[in-house]
Amino acid sequence: MAGGRFLRRNWRLGAIGAVVLALLCVAFLVVETMPPRRIAMATGFESGGFQKIGRQYQAVLEKAGVRLRLIETSGSMANLALLRDPGSGIAVALIQDGTIGAGEAADLESLGTLFYQPVWIFCRSEIAGMTPSALRGRKVSVGPQGSGARALLLELFKRNGLDREIGELLALEPQSAAEKLLAGEIDAAAFIAQWDAPAVRGLIGDERVRLAAFPQADAYMALYPFLSKVTVPRGVGDLAKDLPPADVTLFAPKASLVVRRDLNAAIKDLLLSAATQIHSGAGIFHRAGRFPAAEGADLPLAQEAVRFYRSGPPLLQNSFPFWLASLIGRLWCSSSQSSPCSIKSCGGCRQPMAD
Repeated sequence: MAGGRFLRRNWRLGAIGAVVLALLCVAFLVVETMPPRRIAMATGFESGGFQKIGRQYQAVLEKAGVRLRLIETSGSMANLALLRDPGSGIAVALIQDGTIGAGEAADLESLGTLFYQPVWIFCRSEIAGMTPSALRGRKVSVGPQGSGARALLLELFKRNGLDREIGELLALEPQSAAEKLLAGEIDAAAFIAQWDAPAVRGLIGDERVRLAAFPQADAYMALYPFLSKVTVPRGVGDLAKDLPPADVTLFAPKASLVVRRDLNAAIKDLLLSAATQIHSGAGIFHRAGRFPAAEGADLPLAQEAVRFYRSGPPLLQNSFPFWLASLIGRLWCSSSQSSPCSIKSCGGCRQPMAD
């Protein structure tokens, strides 16, 4: 009875307390679901293309107020191991398609493919028959341990019956392999890289080496669906020297942007926007707008990626700076009691992953 009289006399105080408590709960929810300010990305070795691209993502995310820490690795296989380890702190990585086996990464998802990575095999020019079979008994570099290039090349050598017929397999990075090939210390350098990789550009216009062709590229694509066929045009290495002296058919896996499934949704949207800025231009093997692409060779596409490729960036991120857009979106989610949020303009209200 006395408690009831107290409430009736002090109802305003009770109402104010309830409002304050509600605001504190909303503030706590907003703070807890805001995107992290730091994430880590696994790339590749220092002189490789993945590391160069990682620095481009680093610059784009820094403008949005997100610090991207780049982790140097030996390549895709090492990147996959780090992504699958929740304790590694790695949230995103560049992964060569064909690296992930079925059912190996239930906690990962793809944000799409980014570019072609052809398989390049350069041999000393005096070696006859510029095909993979010419590597029998030779000293060949196939990439570092833990790289996706090495794993794929060894698989292809096995498919050609060469796995026990290569004279010596060396674990060199592409640039080191290119230097040793030009110095005559090895017979062939096999690696997977983009067209603008220093190792590729340094070898393709040099008369001391030749680029091996894959006339059975269609067969490789049938056997390995994650591969695509690309053509290196005659003379593109050096027009004056007419190098290469003919069109060369290669096959190429693509590189994908892979994230942990529990990465904050707004960060996924930010990565997708960065991918569009970095990869949407034309290249020697593709037209402008070909990448990034809504493709998931080894992993399903993230829901954020499906939405992004269908409808573009979240509405708020088009209109406000990243952190303000995230804050407005989460306040909207909190007021509408939607978590995770399905509103396109929000970008999601998932729990952020710590650095």
